[in-house]
Amino acid sequence: MSDVILFDLDGTLTDSAEGITKCVQYALLHFGIRVSDPMELRCFVGPPLMEQFMEYANFSREQAEQAVEYYRERYTTIGIYENRPYDRIEELLSILKESGRILGVASSKPTVFVEEILNIFHLRKYFDVVVGSELDGTRSDKAEVIEEALHRIGYDNRRECVLMVGDRRHDVEGAKKCGLQCVGAAYGYGGREELLKAGAVYIAETVEDLGILAGPDDEVDPPQKCIASQEKKAGRNSPSKENTSGKSCGVSKGRQLFRALYPIGMHYLISAIVAVVGAYLLTLWYTMRMKGASADEILYNVSKGSLLLTGITSVCVIIPAYLLFRADSRKRETEEKQRNAWTLLAAAAFAVPIGHGLNILITLSHIGDIFTGYQQVQEMVFSDQPLWQTIAVLVLLAPAAEELIFRGLVQNRLKEGWGVRAGIFLSAFLFGAYHGNMVQFVYAFLMGILLAVLYEKTHTILAPIAAHMASNAWSAFGGQLLALAADKLPQGGLLILALEAAVCAVSFWYLFLIKKA
Repeated sequence: MSDVILFDLDGTLTDSAEGITKCVQYALLHFGIRVSDPMELRCFVGPPLMEQFMEYANFSREQAEQAVEYYRERYTTIGIYENRPYDRIEELLSILKESGRILGVASSKPTVFVEEILNIFHLRKYFDVVVGSELDGTRSDKAEVIEEALHRIGYDNRRECVLMVGDRRHDVEGAKKCGLQCVGAAYGYGGREELLKAGAVYIAETVEDLGILAGPDDEVDPPQKCIASQEKKAGRNSPSKENTSGKSCGVSKGRQLFRALYPIGMHYLISAIVAVVGAYLLTLWYTMRMKGASADEILYNVSKGSLLLTGITSVCVIIPAYLLFRADSRKRETEEKQRNAWTLLAAAAFAVPIGHGLNILITLSHIGDIFTGYQQVQEMVFSDQPLWQTIAVLVLLAPAAEELIFRGLVQNRLKEGWGVRAGIFLSAFLFGAYHGNMVQFVYAFLMGILLAVLYEKTHTILAPIAAHMASNAWSAFGGQLLALAADKLPQGGLLILALEAAVCAVSFWYLFLIKKA
C-alpha cells in the first residue's frame, strides 16, 4: 500500500487548459506570433513553461524569460481563474484522506499559484505538502519538485511507499528519476499513448478509476475498487453509474477480460450467421440451377461461395468494429500519430518479406505434412476463384476486419489491464487461434506479433492494416511472381529473395531506427 500520493495539478486535479493556452497566446502575440486557436497551445499544459516556449517558438532563453513575464501579466489577473477542478476530484481526495493516505501536490507551476488555485477551489485542506517551482524559474524540473516534496514529508528513504499521479510524460519521467511509480491520468492532456510510452504503471481513464488508490492494496493493477465502493463503506450514497466517460466504477479483471474478448465473439457470431444463411441460399440457388445434380456436386459449388461469404462477413464485421474502435479512440489522444504515406508503405514493405520468410520456414518444417487438412481446405475454397473476389476479400476486406478486431480492439483493451507486452502477445495468440488450424496458427501468431508491434510503433491502425493487406497479397500472388521470375531471368528466384531482403532492411531502418519528429 502507498502511504503517500503526490498529484500533479494541471490536467490531474484541475482542468486549466483555457487559462494557460490563452495566456500563452497573449505572450506570443508580443513577439508577433499569432495563434488563432488557443487549443493549438495545449502542449503548454503540464511541462515547465520556459522550456516549452523555447521548444515551441524556438526562443532563446532570454526570449523565453520575457515570454513568461508576459504570460504572467495575464495569468495573475485573469488566467488563474479560467480553471476548474475535474468532476469528483474533491470526493476522491476526501476518500483518500479518510483511508489514511498522506497527500501532496508536486507541480511545475510556481508554488504561489498552486497554493492560490487550491485555496480558490477549497482543495488545500486535503494536502499535507504543496510544492511547485520558484518564480525565478528554479526548481521547475519535475524530478526536483518531487525530490523537494519527498524531503518535506520525510520520505527520502521510503520511496517504495510513494506514488505519483500525473497526466503528462514529464510527470512519469520525473517520478521514474526519483525512483517512484507513476499512475497516468489519461483524462488530462497527455493521453493514454503518451503516458504508456513514458512508462506509467497504470492508466486511469477517469477520476473514478483513481479510486483504486484508496483500497487496502493499491498495487497499480487495473482497478478493483473505485470511489463508489469506498463511498458505500463510508455510508454515502453510491454515485450514478453514468459518468462523463460512460464507464461504471469497479471494473474487475473478469469484466476487463470480457471487454477485450467479446469483439472476437462478435466476429464469430457474425461469421456463423452469414455462413448459415449464405450456405442455405447458395444451396437453394444451385439446387434450382443444377437440376439433377448430385449432392456432392451441389456441395462443391456451395463451398466455392465460401470466399464470397467471407467478404460479406468482413463487411458486416468492419462496421461495428470501426464504431467500437472510434469510441475507444476518443479516450486515447495519441501524441505521436505517424499517419503519413511513407509510414504505411514501410509497414507494408516490411510485412511482405517477413511473411514470405515465415511461409518458407513453415514449409521447411514440414508441419503441413502433419496437419494435411489445411492444404485440402485451402485448395477447395480458394482455387479457381475470380480474381476480383480474391483481391476484394483476401487482400482488402478480411485484413481490415481482422485488424480492427485483433489490434484495434483486442490488443488495446488487453493492454489496458495487463500492459503493452501482454497486449501484444495475447492478441497475437488469439489471432492465431482464431484461424482454427495448426499451420495457420503458427503463421498467424508470429505475424500477429509483428502486426501488434507495428501498431505500437506507429500509433495508427492503418499501419497493421496496410501490412496485413500486403502480406495477404503476396501470399495470394507472390508464388506466381517467383515462378515467372525464375522462368524469365537467370537466378530470378534468388534475385526476388535478395530484393525482399533489401526491402526488409530499409523498411526496418525507417520504422524502427529513424527517430521521428
